[in-house]
Amino acid sequence: MTKLMQIYNFHDKTDELDRQFADYLKGKSVAVVGVSALDDLEQGKFIDSHDVVVRVHSPIPYPGNAGYIDRVESGLEPDWNTPSFVPDEWQSRIGTQVNVFYHKEFFPACMERLLPLFYAAGGQFLCVEYSGNLCSYKCVQLRRMAPCRYLTNNHWLNSMEAVGDIAYAGSIVIVDLLRHDIKSLYLTGFPTMLEKDGTLHSAVPRREHHMVFKNFDWIRNLCRNQDPITTDSNMQALFNVVPETFEEYYELHATDINQ
Repeated sequence: MTKLMQIYNFHDKTDELDRQFADYLKGKSVAVVGVSALDDLEQGKFIDSHDVVVRVHSPIPYPGNAGYIDRVESGLEPDWNTPSFVPDEWQSRIGTQVNVFYHKEFFPACMERLLPLFYAAGGQFLCVEYSGNLCSYKCVQLRRMAPCRYLTNNHWLNSMEAVGDIAYAGSIVIVDLLRHDIKSLYLTGFPTMLEKDGTLHSAVPRREHHMVFKNFDWIRNLCRNQDPITTDSNMQALFNVVPETFEEYYELHATDINQ
């Protein structure tokens, strides 16, 4: 019987970008800036003092624009006319450095304008929060243009297990960073579903109340129990305002729950 020749001998392969990402983060202080960081805190210099600045959804947070992808989905042209990632009037609040940018998805058509600004602000890695098909045409296009990491289904499931419910984007990002050997983690602009007094945004439906609480409480426990993980003063105040159990939290909002 003729033996088929062995042309390839593949072994399990870790994505090279994941390996590079791990090397890049190792031993570094990391600041994560969420989309609700536009408050009265003057922390721009502190954010930029970290070895790595991570921004989630909004590297260019122009007024009324949560991120360039929302304008694309709305059929609007992305605004890349300003050469800085952050308008001058906001730099003292949230800084200008952008080393890692997480988003739901990136569009190849926008990369020509995004990448020069991204690299000028210190950009190193683009990360897609939700799993993508690495064989898709769009993914191949993106990876020809820039180092774009795609988180896997396993990561999403592990994030859900860590939080104890469906993980929001910020939680998914935090889990991804905590998988690596970083020195410290500073969080600001989380969560986006709670007001400063601990009450929910009016648009949050009842089915999401448990998710909001579980994601918040998970972050609260991380900051309380892990010394290298810290957060801004607004978040610290929320830790003391939001009840410790979901039952108490639910009761607090029982009178104004959306159906």
